[in-house]
Amino acid sequence: YLGAPRHLSMSEEQFRSVCLHEELREFDDATTKADKFDALLDLMVFTIGTMLRMGFPVDAGFQRVMAAN
Repeated sequence: YLGAPRHLSMSEEQFRSVCLHEELREFDDATTKADKFDALLDLMVFTIGTMLRMGFPVDAGFQRVMAAN
C-alpha cells in the first residue's frame, strides 16, 4: 500500500472505525491483564493496518512521534 496518502472509501472507513471502537470497548471491559493486553494488541493491528491502507508512512511517523516524546 505504498504511494501517496489517500482516503479510504466511506464503507471501509466506517468498518475500520467500528472495529477500532470495538477493540477500545474490549479494553475498557476487560477484567484481566491478559484480556487488556489482547485488546491493546488488536487495537494496534487495526490502527497500523488502517494507516497502511491509507498510505501513511508508518515507520517514519512513529519515529518522529517517539523522538518528540
